[in-house]
Amino acid sequence: MRIGFDITQAAKSRGRGIARYIRDLLPELERVSQRAPDSGAVLDLNPTLYFRGSRWLNRGLVRDLMPSAPRRPLWWGPSAKLDLFHSFGNHLPAQSAVPLSFTAMDFRLADMTPNYDLLGSRLGQNISRADGVICISQYTAQRLRHYFPDFPEERVAVTPLGVDHRRFCPQDGASVAAVRAKHGLARPYALQIGSWFPHKNLELSIRAFAASQARAEGCELVFVGGGATADFLNSLKKLATSLGLTGIHWLGHISDDELAPILAGARVFLHPSRYEGFGLPILESMATGTPGVISNSTCLTEVAGELWQSFDVDDEIGFASGLDHLFFDDSAHQIASETGLAHASAFTWRQTADLTASFFKQFL
Repeated sequence: MRIGFDITQAAKSRGRGIARYIRDLLPELERVSQRAPDSGAVLDLNPTLYFRGSRWLNRGLVRDLMPSAPRRPLWWGPSAKLDLFHSFGNHLPAQSAVPLSFTAMDFRLADMTPNYDLLGSRLGQNISRADGVICISQYTAQRLRHYFPDFPEERVAVTPLGVDHRRFCPQDGASVAAVRAKHGLARPYALQIGSWFPHKNLELSIRAFAASQARAEGCELVFVGGGATADFLNSLKKLATSLGLTGIHWLGHISDDELAPILAGARVFLHPSRYEGFGLPILESMATGTPGVISNSTCLTEVAGELWQSFDVDDEIGFASGLDHLFFDDSAHQIASETGLAHASAFTWRQTADLTASFFKQFL
């Protein structure tokens, strides 16, 4: 099977989101192709990796991904010699002599922006051009059916994301202590990870933390991610100041090697987002043994398996109670930690690759 993969969005020096999805999935897809016929979802994969525009110049940053696969710039359409062209990002070529598919991450802009022109957007254009779509959650698939009810259901697949369990696992005390010392985290802390964008709802974490007993007992609040505009970050800090909060750490971007230790070091993980296509940090937190509190929006309870307490995206009192419950009740904390570890163990990149391979095979 000759498949072209658009991996443009992985060709950068760092990044989570789509870049991490591509980097974690492609090696497992390569392993699927190498398995014996009786060992799983075999895909006779003959890949070509494509890069759009100037990212072609960055192709050396992903030389470790499918190293034997040819690399090609994507100036117009994919080669007619392919059986399928799949984009792991948010672009599909306007013209193609071969079938097209892509991975839909979410419908956030359409769902959250009044009078949004979905049909004229890049996502809408992708769907109009696509012969098949992969969705990363049941929620995203439901939104696809909502906006495009005539899109053939048999050409839509749901492939949940996986966890890199070699990295995200219970951590040894020395690793946790080293990361905490580096970032000045001497006290117990609640943690939120993710880009500092408005839909991530950092305000709820700030308000809930201010209302919590944990804060009164000396707990601190840590934000990891960054990316906010100066004005938005200033508004968050002004909110914290107005509530009399001093124990907030704004760490911004940290290295990939530090993510698991800083998750494992947290007493409670917070994920109050107003919108997610999947919410992978929930599973990564579970995999390190740290329990958390989430909002009940979009796909988050789907991903968490309804194991964590969830509250409305504006319910600061409920969120504060959930934080305090895990902070002070050792038995509840241990149960949530153990059930979370078991739940996260079922999400692997091998499973994602198997489901993706099955989609390609069935599609063609």
